[in-house]
Order: sequence, then structure tokens, then C-alpha cells
Amino acid sequence: SASDNYMFDVVLVDAPCSSSGVLRRRPSQRWLMSKEETLQYLPDLQLDIIQKAASFVKNNGTLVYATCSLLEEENEEVIRSFEKSQVYIDGGFVPWPFSAEGDGFSRPHEIT
Repeated sequence: SASDNYMFDVVLVDAPCSSSGVLRRRPSQRWLMSKEETLQYLPDLQLDIIQKAASFVKNNGTLVYATCSLLEEENEEVIRSFEKSQVYIDGGFVPWPFSAEGDGFSRPHEIT
């Protein structure tokens, strides 16, 4: 866990991604990413980043995960993996109430 000097009310994870959500503006992007990179490497990296970022969220703070990807592997599947992780469980994170799908997390109470 991060030192109290490095704890924040809100932590935004703007994760590196395949950029599938911007293909209309950047069609050449589709040829720059391999299937392996898009479906395995990036989700693993994204999960690693969100798990590390979680340690910087204060109690009662908010962790936000964002990508410009439309792929389930980079969004819902990363979040499902995070929700199953010990970091999520030990951190006391809960999905925001407006989304049963887990679009965001908050840390509503102090963990003892």
C-alpha cells in the first residue's frame, strides 16, 4: 500500500489500449496491433496497471478505469479480473451504485 502522502481521493487509470474506439478517425490503427497484443498482452498490462493504481486510492476514494477501446477483452474482462483479485477484495472496493456492470469502483470504508 502507498504511503499516506501518496494517497488520492480519485485515481484515474487511462489505460493503454488497442484504440479500437477511434478506428474511424485513425483507420491505420487496425493494422498496427496484432491479435495476440490486443487480446492477451494489453489486457494483462491493463490489469497490472489498475491493480497498482488501486493502492493509491484513499479510503472513501474513487478508482476510475478508462480506455478508448470497444473490446470486451480490454474493458469488461479486465474489470471482472480486477473484481476477482486480492487487491480488489483486500482494498474493500465496491462498484459504483449506478452501474451493476462495474464501470467504476469506490473505497467506501477503512479496511482494518
